[in-house]
Amino acid sequence: KAAEKQQKKAEKEVKKHAKAQDNFSDAKKKYDKEFKKYQKLKSKGKLSPEDEVKWLKKLEGLQKKIDKTERKL
Repeated sequence: KAAEKQQKKAEKEVKKHAKAQDNFSDAKKKYDKEFKKYQKLKSKGKLSPEDEVKWLKKLEGLQKKIDKTERKL
């Protein structure tokens, strides 16, 4: 009985870690994609100062999400 409980707990922990890993890689991919987009627009000169502020806030939010998901690993 106790062994079963421990087994289930271990399986749950493995699933939790796998989910955290997926969330981290998804957050990283999204940040990289958005950063690339931002760089492209900036280099073409298509960002107004207001847009640049919005992009930087967006990227900062994505970076925080990466940090948060990384802590859960």
